[in-house]
Amino acid sequence: MGLCLSNRNKRSKNDLPAAHSFVAPANKVGLSGSDDYQPIAEFQRYYPDYHSMNLAQLHTYFTWRTRLRGGHFSVNSTSYAYVYIYELLNNIGVTDPLSGYQQLRAFQEHYAPSYGKKMVAYLQQWLQDYVLYYGLNHQAANEAFADRIAEDRQYYIVRHPQDYSAAELLKVFAGWITYLQHCRLYQNNEEEFARLFQIIWQELVADPAARVMTLVGKQKINTGYFFGNAVFYFRQDPQQSTYIIDSERQYQLKKRQYYCTSWQPCQRRGVKLNAFFHEVDRLVRQAFGLGHPLKARPLSPAILKDIQQGIQLYLAAKRREAQKAAEPELHMGASAKLPSSNFAR
Repeated sequence: MGLCLSNRNKRSKNDLPAAHSFVAPANKVGLSGSDDYQPIAEFQRYYPDYHSMNLAQLHTYFTWRTRLRGGHFSVNSTSYAYVYIYELLNNIGVTDPLSGYQQLRAFQEHYAPSYGKKMVAYLQQWLQDYVLYYGLNHQAANEAFADRIAEDRQYYIVRHPQDYSAAELLKVFAGWITYLQHCRLYQNNEEEFARLFQIIWQELVADPAARVMTLVGKQKINTGYFFGNAVFYFRQDPQQSTYIIDSERQYQLKKRQYYCTSWQPCQRRGVKLNAFFHEVDRLVRQAFGLGHPLKARPLSPAILKDIQQGIQLYLAAKRREAQKAAEPELHMGASAKLPSSNFAR
C-alpha cells in the first residue's frame, strides 16, 4: 500500500526529521547498495523509508532495486516503488538531476501503470515539480508539461485566431461544448461554418467591449508546494527564480513553493459557450435562411453585435468571390497584340 491521492497542495513530508533521516542513509547505499535476496517480504507503509523497514524488507527492497536497475522489473509491494521514486526525487543514486529525471520518466512510462492510477498521477506532478526545482532544460519541460502545454495551446489559438486555420480554431471549441452538432450550417457544411466562425471570433477578440474571453477562461495565479505528498529533503533552494513554460504559463519559484500564472476555465464554461453557439446558430439561420427560427438566449449586446458583424463580413466576402468567379477571363491572342512600335519611344 502506498500513498493515497489527496489535495495537490498538501505539503510534502519534508518538514519532518524523517525527510533528512531518509536522505542520509540513502546516500550511503544509493549508488552501490545491491542485494540478491530470494524470499519476498511484503511492505506496506504511508511515506515509506528505510527506517520503517525491517531487515527482511531491506533485503527485499535492495534486491528488487538491483534487478530493476539491471532492466528486470517485477511488481512488488507498492511502498518499495515509492521508496525508489523518493530516491530519484532526492537525486540519490544518480549522477546529475537530468539523469534522475530520465530514470523517473522511464519508471513512469514502463512500470508505474502496474501500480495503478494513483502512482501515475503522483509521478506526473512530481516530474513537473522536478523540472522546476532542478531547473532542467526546456526539452525536459516539454515532456513533463506536455498535458499543460496542450491546454495552453488551446488558449493561445483562441486568443490569436488570425494565426491559425479555421479548422484548428473550431476544433478547440468542439472539445469544450456540446451544442456544435446542432448548428444547422455546421450540419450542412462543416468547412463553411468553420470559415464563418473564424471571422466572427476574430471580430469578438478584436472588440474590447465584447469581453469574449470571459466565456472561455481567465488568467489566475495558483500556489503549489514542491513534491507534495512525497518524502523530500530540501537541501537547496530552486535553481531558478522564474521558469517560463510557454507564453501562457510561467512559474515564480520561492524556496519550497511556487506560484503558477496560467489560463484556467471560467466557471460554467460549457454552459456559457453552448449559449453563445446557440446565438451564433440562431443568427446564422436568419442570415442564410436555414432551418426553423430559434428563440433568443440571453447574451451581451456587444457580443451579439460582433456576431452579426462577422456574418455580414463573411457574406460580403462570399459575394465578392461569386462576382469574381462570374467575370469572363480576357485572353489576348497573337492577332490582338498591338505592334511593338506602339511601345517604342
